[in-house]
Amino acid sequence: MENRKSNGLKPCKVEVDQNGCVDAGKNEWYADLKSLCLSYLDISIPQYAKQSHANLRLVRRDLDNKYECAGGELCEEFVKSKIKQILKGERKRYKDLWDSLGDRSMDAPCPEDVDTAVWDRLKTYWTSEAGVAKSNQMQEARAKVVNLNLTGRAGYHKLAEEKGCSPTLKEARVRAYTPRSTDESVRTSSKV
Repeated sequence: MENRKSNGLKPCKVEVDQNGCVDAGKNEWYADLKSLCLSYLDISIPQYAKQSHANLRLVRRDLDNKYECAGGELCEEFVKSKIKQILKGERKRYKDLWDSLGDRSMDAPCPEDVDTAVWDRLKTYWTSEAGVAKSNQMQEARAKVVNLNLTGRAGYHKLAEEKGCSPTLKEARVRAYTPRSTDESVRTSSKV
């Protein structure tokens, strides 16, 4: 890194494929992007569009100042999707922390690695009527969906045991992607 700086280059270099996505060097790049997102962006704001545009520009500026993109230009949509992925993952991590405390109330203590203001805003949302309604809606939706891993090794063998012989890939796929509420006769005869 020091050698690159002394030659007037940016500290790090990543390869960009023809689609504008980071190819070689993506792990370090993603770790730096995550660090920048946690420093500049507000995790309690769920929509990317509602994030501060000034802070989004700061994330992109710091990223561009550190990384030289070889092989092409970095696609803005790629960076945007990665930022959304980071924000969603961190909100999930915070929600899991809150759920693990067992005291699902406003009195739940703030974890050390979480900003207190962000934690308070998230707790307020999670305990609000809208937050509880959304949680119940998502819980019902998850109950209706068949485990999508049925086409994997364990699910495939489970289906084979139930059927008594090796199922075709089509049969496994129909089972995996058909909602539980659908009639079993429709499930076996539906075309994929």
